[in-house]
Amino acid sequence: MYMNIELVLASNSIRRREILERTGIDFSLDAADIDENLGIDDPEELVRELSYRKAASVAPKHRGKAVLGADTIVVLGKDILGKPKDEEDAFQMLSKLSGNTHKVYTGVTILKLQDKEPPVPEELRDTFCCMSEVTMYELEPELIRSYIATGEPMDKAGSYGIQDIGAILIKEIRGSYHNVVGLPIGEVWRHLKEFL
Repeated sequence: MYMNIELVLASNSIRRREILERTGIDFSLDAADIDENLGIDDPEELVRELSYRKAASVAPKHRGKAVLGADTIVVLGKDILGKPKDEEDAFQMLSKLSGNTHKVYTGVTILKLQDKEPPVPEELRDTFCCMSEVTMYELEPELIRSYIATGEPMDKAGSYGIQDIGAILIKEIRGSYHNVVGLPIGEVWRHLKEFL
C-alpha cells in the first residue's frame, strides 16, 4: 500500500526487508551494527532498547527521514533465546521449545531526527513492542537434527523460522504472524502514519 514517507530500514534482516517490500512501502537500507549484549532481563524492555539503539545508530546519516529499527527475541519461561552460537546450541534450544508454548517479542522504533531549526523538536520517536505466543509440536531429535542441517535456524532467534521450513514445527500461533517473522507490519504501518 502506498505511503508517502521517506523510510530507512536499519536492519540487514532479509525477512524484514521482504515484509516491507510485500506491503509496497518504499524504503532504503542502512543496516545497524550495535552491541546487542545489554544485560537487560525484561524481554519487552530489551527489544524496545535494542530497536531504539539500531535506529539511533544510523539516524544521524538520514536527517528528515523516518528510520525503522527492530529486534526480535524468543522467550521460554524466563529464558531469552537469541540466535544460536552453533548447531549444538540450536539443538538445545529446539529441544527446549519442543512441545511447549513460548513468546516472541519484537521491539520497534521509528525515529526521525529533524533537519530544521528549533523550536522544532530535535527527535521524533515512537517505540513499541508486540508479543505473539507460539506452540510447537513435540519434536523428535532426528527431526531437529535434519532441520538444523538445512542451515535455516542458524541466524534466527530461537533457532527457527516460521516462514520457511520451520513452519512444520509449529502447532499453533496466537497473535501476529508477522511479529514472529520479525516485523509486526500491521502495527508498524499504523505507527508510520503518525510520521506522515
